[in-house]
Amino acid sequence: AAVRVAGRRIVGADGPVDYPIRLVNQTAVEQRVQLHTDWGELTPDSVVLPAEGTASLSLKGTAEQSVDCKLVAAVNGGREIVWPLRILCEPGLIDVVETCGHQSYNEECYRWTGDGPIDYEIALRPNEAQVVWLRWGAKDDQRSATLRLGERETEFTHGGYDGFQWAPYALPAEAATAPRLPLTLTEIEGKKGAFVSQIRVMKPGTKPADAD
Repeated sequence: AAVRVAGRRIVGADGPVDYPIRLVNQTAVEQRVQLHTDWGELTPDSVVLPAEGTASLSLKGTAEQSVDCKLVAAVNGGREIVWPLRILCEPGLIDVVETCGHQSYNEECYRWTGDGPIDYEIALRPNEAQVVWLRWGAKDDQRSATLRLGERETEFTHGGYDGFQWAPYALPAEAATAPRLPLTLTEIEGKKGAFVSQIRVMKPGTKPADAD
């Protein structure tokens, strides 16, 4: 394809949504792109991509419930690129990241620290306490990883069930030093590696709707 859409396919929200999207021109010629969506408002709704260049836009709106929608980009008035997007709306939800790799267990795809570090940038509320919920996999055993979030690092272990469960990691207000921080899970030598299918950041006192 001449133009590629770069961004997450699931967005977490508790009301206002401001979802960043990036368009990438994969050709050596200029591309004109007209965009529309069936939910919210795209800003801008048309861009001119320089040769091998990029452009940023955002999808804004207010989520009152979870919804599946799509972004459609028409390149040079012709071929359309369809980008499916799920807006997940839950009380207290700040961010959601799918950690989906090439493996699956109990019908959930995941990434495993045995294949290398699991690293993502997550959104936070600066200077506020919040909880990072990890959709933690186990096979009737305990799974461990070194969890690093910003400047904080700890050994994290959870398990004793078969499948996936939500495991909370509490982040104090003084550790939420920026609107976005890198989160990395790495394997611990001699311990069974963690495998994770999703990460959610939530306000204290709330939890994923499907948490036990």
